Amino acid sequence: MMSGAGPSEPEGGPGAADDVRSEETTSSSYSLQREIPGHLRIDDALYETSLPEWFPREFHGLPDPGTVRAFIPGVIVSVRVSPGQRVSEGETLLVLEAMKMQNEVITETGGTVSSVEVEPGQRVEKNQLLVTLT
Repeated sequence: MMSGAGPSEPEGGPGAADDVRSEETTSSSYSLQREIPGHLRIDDALYETSLPEWFPREFHGLPDPGTVRAFIPGVIVSVRVSPGQRVSEGETLLVLEAMKMQNEVITETGGTVSSVEVEPGQRVEKNQLLVTLT
């Protein structure tokens, strides 16, 4: 996202960006250089850039493969597993209805069902914990 109407000089005047760490990409039609923080050079033009307050988001790590969460808000239609049951990768754990469509929620990893946190007819929110595996 660019702010302002066009090229600008970085704080400190001409040449100040040379003191800033940079990443550079070059192609046959243009040269792009991202000068950190807040400046982007395309060919000979220097642009001041900005990002929304929410970006970049803080990294909270990869999701736990032992937890299965709702990918969309909806209603649980059926639960096909119970605690203590062994499941294989790709097996259907439950059916979640959202926007008048029934979605099979499957596991990305095999294991043993530790707990089932929902029951048929229950409304769930996006990212709500549904099932845990060990």
